[in-house]
Amino acid sequence: MKYNKLILSAALTIFAFSSIFAQNGPMAGKGQGKARMMKMNFLNLSDEQQTKIDKLRLEFKKEIIPLQTKIRSQNSEYRLMIVDENVTANELKKKLNGISGVRQEMALKRALHQRQVRSLLTDEQKVKFDQHIISERGGKAGHRGMHKRAGKRGPGRNFR
Repeated sequence: MKYNKLILSAALTIFAFSSIFAQNGPMAGKGQGKARMMKMNFLNLSDEQQTKIDKLRLEFKKEIIPLQTKIRSQNSEYRLMIVDENVTANELKKKLNGISGVRQEMALKRALHQRQVRSLLTDEQKVKFDQHIISERGGKAGHRGMHKRAGKRGPGRNFR
């Protein structure tokens, strides 16, 4: 068991250092910062609305970043558990359930954040916002699909 803990801690240390020194690729920061702001341009937000939304986004990020870190860590532990012959199927299932629970918590926080943003909009903006959320492009799965095609289309062609 000490051997497993040693391997686990070594892998987590390597993972931590690799994420610190990772280089930014063409998709780095996607959905954040300027690219995120471009998505909100279709709403024609007032300066006051933009300021309030920026504050909401900051609070949202403060809640989400620790959860993202937790998922990365749990995924690393899960991959190590897969190759460990002493780990049972029930232990693997328990780890997967833990990862799923954190993902569900993140999805709920994202939905609540979107509702907060929506509450700041005018009726006309709400219609556009709702169409964006309901469309394939408004959900996370739609964006992942676009990333897969991005290499074929070239950089910067996924913006409206």
